[in-house]
Amino acid sequence: MCSQPSRVYLGCPPPSKAQYYAAWRENYTRWGVLPTLKVYSDEPEPQTGFQRQLLDEVSFWQTARVDADMDGPWPAEVVFPYRTAGGERAVRTAEGRLVCGDREISRTLTDVSEVRLPGTIEGALCYDRERLFGLNPDLWYPYFADRRDLTAFHVESLPAGVTLRSCALQNGLAALISTEPVVASLPPMMAQATTGSVPFDGEAIEVHGALNGEEGSQFANAGDQLHAHPPWKPGPGIAYARWRLKLPGQGQPRFVSQVALDSGAVGQSDGVLFGVSVRQGT
Repeated sequence: MCSQPSRVYLGCPPPSKAQYYAAWRENYTRWGVLPTLKVYSDEPEPQTGFQRQLLDEVSFWQTARVDADMDGPWPAEVVFPYRTAGGERAVRTAEGRLVCGDREISRTLTDVSEVRLPGTIEGALCYDRERLFGLNPDLWYPYFADRRDLTAFHVESLPAGVTLRSCALQNGLAALISTEPVVASLPPMMAQATTGSVPFDGEAIEVHGALNGEEGSQFANAGDQLHAHPPWKPGPGIAYARWRLKLPGQGQPRFVSQVALDSGAVGQSDGVLFGVSVRQGT
């Protein structure tokens, strides 16, 4: 499927794992990797979505005999430049496109809730003559130049600000499930927090940002998670984190979280109590 079929890049998922594949692809694009298909079973993968996009790129690579163009111009909007055997310039762009001259080989959409393009996203039900909309900015979508079918069942409008989590069509009826907007995700806001430790038998400390106390206390972020641990060296106590947030005047915001112990602590922890409080202030 590529000029070096035995090469498998670190962590390379198959296109059938759409979001994992798209995230991997976005990160590895800057390395100039070849279009690479990793097969996990003998079952043929359906040629749709990212699988179809990958095969379009493979076809272009094999037909045009593409190679890296390390000595060519490399402006900010170009992620990686290439040159075909015929001397044409091809580039991967920061906006998710692979283009050769005026021809678009592939395009991936992300960080958008709607686009004004004439083509399609396979499986998308929300579109009209001008737009594809209801997209989740946190996801990746393979985009194709196929014209949208305006005679097929589709949704032509959504309330402002609605992002679809999923949609399904059955027996002429569409079920649209929207995501709830996130007012504030606390883990990425760790630098704005005030954190501290209050041992029951010892000196309290308070710091700005992540907490890593000498007495064993911790309050820090790792991706979309918060890692917290009370002080333990001088005995038990409390570790805390406080954020000042501006909440919208309308709606009914809710605090949503999940709590879990590290897998290595199962059967060894003497227990911990988690608590959340909200206070109105200035």
